Amino acid sequence: MLDNATLIWIAGAALGCFVIEKLTLAYSLNQGLLSQPNARSSHSRPTPSIGGIAIVVPVLIYCLCNVGSDARLLVIFFAVLLLAMSGLWDDLRPLSSRLRFALQILVVVFSLIYLHIDFPFESAVYTLSQPWLWQFVLAVGILWCINLFNFMDGIDGLAAAQCLVYCLACIIFSENMPPEMARLIWVLGSSALVFLWFNWPPASIFMGDVGSAALGYLIAIIALLLDHQEVLPMVASMILFSVFWIDASFTLAARMFSGQAFASAHRSHLYQKLAVRYGHRRVSTIFCFYALLVLFPLAGGAISYPSWGIIALGLACVPVIVLCIWYRAGLPEQKS
Repeated sequence: MLDNATLIWIAGAALGCFVIEKLTLAYSLNQGLLSQPNARSSHSRPTPSIGGIAIVVPVLIYCLCNVGSDARLLVIFFAVLLLAMSGLWDDLRPLSSRLRFALQILVVVFSLIYLHIDFPFESAVYTLSQPWLWQFVLAVGILWCINLFNFMDGIDGLAAAQCLVYCLACIIFSENMPPEMARLIWVLGSSALVFLWFNWPPASIFMGDVGSAALGYLIAIIALLLDHQEVLPMVASMILFSVFWIDASFTLAARMFSGQAFASAHRSHLYQKLAVRYGHRRVSTIFCFYALLVLFPLAGGAISYPSWGIIALGLACVPVIVLCIWYRAGLPEQKS
């Protein structure tokens, strides 16, 4: 049963997200702050693109109001605020990629220092080398999660659905979760659900960098903290997030090894190629069903039978890898 405090935060986050989204949508349309379709985009009409602010604000308010209960929330507050502000700047006026990446590195280092996060899978690999090496690997992993969420936010509904799926899984599978962390996940999930109402195909507003970078960071940090607290093993989080990190990683590798300008904008991700063929709504819907019918059971199995966790992760990854190969993710379309 949810306690009264949690119910109040859920209702407040949902209502706040709805009001902020309506105001953001009206302001964007009035000021002409629209994302214009181009050869690299997956949308066909001008659409407001800073909707992620409605997810970020409830999270920031929750963190700031509960610092007294958990000091780590202050670290998360400043990290999310910086990522959201830099993302909003980039949405409104393009920000230098070097400056944006430098800010992300600052956020990640700051988080690792003050959140005291250990490397996951400690018993398996931590003794192989010096601790600083694994902290470096951990920093790269968080940076990758921040950016891949931005890469994967390219069609209607997909990124918000991934966030909602992960939050739902955390609530279902995590036992004895600290109340402050549980409420943070409820606030994030309820905000993502309301945003999805506006972002479901055909989207009336996009998430934008203001939301995608912050969400990538939040999911990475939540996964690491839950693993550190022995609430939800990292392998389960990797299973639940497998579609995103496999698609993004496979596409980036394919573009690099094929000699393309891999840092430039494109629409050759697996999900983008599927959306061209089958439509945004169908792809996002299939993702939700795949997560619920395949990823949830595999994550549950990895939790119940830890020794089989890597096998469950492999079973989650194989279908996405096969689709990436079949649809030539990261590669230009073949001329007929």
